[in-house]
Amino acid sequence: MTEYEKWYLDFIDNNKQLIDKNGVTEMSLYIEIFDNGGQLNFEIFSRELLKKVGQYEIAIPISYYRLTTEQIIEMLDETEISKEELEEYIRVG
Repeated sequence: MTEYEKWYLDFIDNNKQLIDKNGVTEMSLYIEIFDNGGQLNFEIFSRELLKKVGQYEIAIPISYYRLTTEQIIEMLDETEISKEELEEYIRVG
């Protein structure tokens, strides 16, 4: 997750001039969470990255989906994840 968050902020930092030049005044970073039960804890951004996000007009909407294991498998099966990786996710989860 840390690499994922850093990628977004690096993209914004690296393209700040282009964003400003094109009049972008608002951005949204959508976060979707899929779960099949149990406890849910997560941190959206580290303290350092959260400070960076505060420099921009960025909304952070979060969607939470409670799915069955079968629904999660079906969803992952539609991605480019190999069958072996999918089976590993299921075993670990």
